[in-house]
Amino acid sequence: MRSWFLALVGGAGLVLLSGGAQAQTLEGSIWEGEDHTGVSRLELRGDSTFRVRTPDLSTPFTGQYEVEGKYVRMFVELPTDAAEPVIREIVLLYRDGTLVIPEPRLDEKVIEFRRME
Repeated sequence: MRSWFLALVGGAGLVLLSGGAQAQTLEGSIWEGEDHTGVSRLELRGDSTFRVRTPDLSTPFTGQYEVEGKYVRMFVELPTDAAEPVIREIVLLYRDGTLVIPEPRLDEKVIEFRRME
């Protein structure tokens, strides 16, 4: 089974939720969350890049992110042989001190990322 991240970049596309965040509280932060594959780590770097490590990835995925109010929008360029890059957008919701993203199937639990201090 694939992790939440691979399932989303593998075709689920945009996931949009509702909830409040400020850019300065999220930039330069590290978050951990757990799904059926194990613990994932998400780093939101101060230079607007991110890195995701999940148990089923041999190397971390990286990309750009931006904070818009209560949402973190992550842009991932997928490896492809096509002339035009394939970019997936993932939207996380900042809610009650956590970043939340659901797995693509509605019967799965919601994954919450807690900030690591």
